Amino acid sequence: MVSLLIYFVSSANTGNTVWRGKDIMRGQLVTSRSRILKDNPALTDRVIRTCISRLQDEGLIKVEASNGCTIITIRKFESYQVEAAQNAPTANTDPQEKQEKQEKPEIQEDQQPPKPKRTHDEIVADYYKRKHKFYDSLVPYVEVYGKEMVRQFYNYWKEPNKSFTKMRWEQEKTWSLNLRLARWANHTNIKSNGTEKKREEKQQRLESYGAVAAKWRQKRNSSEVADCGQPDADIPRQQADRTDARP
Repeated sequence: MVSLLIYFVSSANTGNTVWRGKDIMRGQLVTSRSRILKDNPALTDRVIRTCISRLQDEGLIKVEASNGCTIITIRKFESYQVEAAQNAPTANTDPQEKQEKQEKPEIQEDQQPPKPKRTHDEIVADYYKRKHKFYDSLVPYVEVYGKEMVRQFYNYWKEPNKSFTKMRWEQEKTWSLNLRLARWANHTNIKSNGTEKKREEKQQRLESYGAVAAKWRQKRNSSEVADCGQPDADIPRQQADRTDARP
């Protein structure tokens, strides 16, 4: 069937002609079974009849008898010619021009032209625009986490890279504002609680040291008073003894 169809397509008229007063259009073929059998010696008459019948059933050809001959119309004849027409060189085509056309890469219709390179001022302006947008996205969380914590969070994540093309948060592989704020708040509470605990322990140590120092000073003062009181009591007695001993 394939070889017979190729035979019909290659033998069909490529232009409109008139045969015995009958118009033969482009894609039609005037032939007979004997002619087909002669041009295709590898096929038998039975095979040719069967193939023609199946090609008609498939809607690939149309067969009609006229004045002792058979007119075969190739359905969708142009579809078999498209690729050949595209690849066939024209008579006026220059060989060098043809070669340049083949070497030139095809440009797809949906291909976008390259974007113009931005200046440094444009990059910086775009950074400030995105920074303000990031700031506005944090405003609803001030009531939840407090103004001071949100400000610290913003100051940390807004830091740009050297080229001002991305902020610190834009360089993260994953980013969820809710989760990042919750993690930041948790970390801040742990840090502040630890600092407060150390401050309380230091204050307790100072108070303990102060109590010990106060007790020691009190003990020292009481000891000095006791030591100083004994000589004062002995002086009159010694002086009296010395007076009595004089001649």
